Amino acid sequence: MNYDEKGISWKDGTRAEPQSIRSYHCNYFGCTVRYTLEEGYFTIVDTPDVPHFVEEPGTNIHQCPLHGVWLYRSKEDIAAPRYVWRCGVESCGKLIDDTATLQAAG
Repeated sequence: MNYDEKGISWKDGTRAEPQSIRSYHCNYFGCTVRYTLEEGYFTIVDTPDVPHFVEEPGTNIHQCPLHGVWLYRSKEDIAAPRYVWRCGVESCGKLIDDTATLQAAG
């Protein structure tokens, strides 16, 4: 995922300045999945004037016990390739091995 500093912007009619949400987004053309620390993973459904945000079912499953934010899934290639859930707060080392998630689901 890539960070979109400009973010998603819209005017809601109550403020002079447009509102925006900075987020990470997937790299595929047409992909509408986004991620923020506060919202976790979500999909953007474009409407004519205001984007509609829909939570991605089953993806926001871990929160950092120290910061209360949603963890994101990443690939780690230290010893052997594996996926882990990480806290996005700078200098936080909280991570959960994804195999624990898969075992709980299965």
